[in-house]
Amino acid sequence: MANGEPSWLDARVTLPPVLSQLPHWLHRAGGWLGWCEVKRGVLTAAHRTGIPAVLVAALALVVAFRLARRALHLVFEVTLALALVLAATKAGWIRF
Repeated sequence: MANGEPSWLDARVTLPPVLSQLPHWLHRAGGWLGWCEVKRGVLTAAHRTGIPAVLVAALALVVAFRLARRALHLVFEVTLALALVLAATKAGWIRF
């Protein structure tokens, strides 16, 4: 910054210990429960529609892949926009 103070963008962000462990706990708990729910959902959809479970699973996989690809494009665009705004801020073109 012009007056010698560090920018708020340079500050280090730290989480409390409880919150820093939360993603690990959620991943451990959600991994097993998530796959059980997916299996139950595929079997329920197959039972209710009369379509074989393998076909339902294949359709779900294709839809999930397409959603993941679109989400990846969105993440890329947001990252690019954020980088441009940060570069413009660093260059002094944008002031907060």
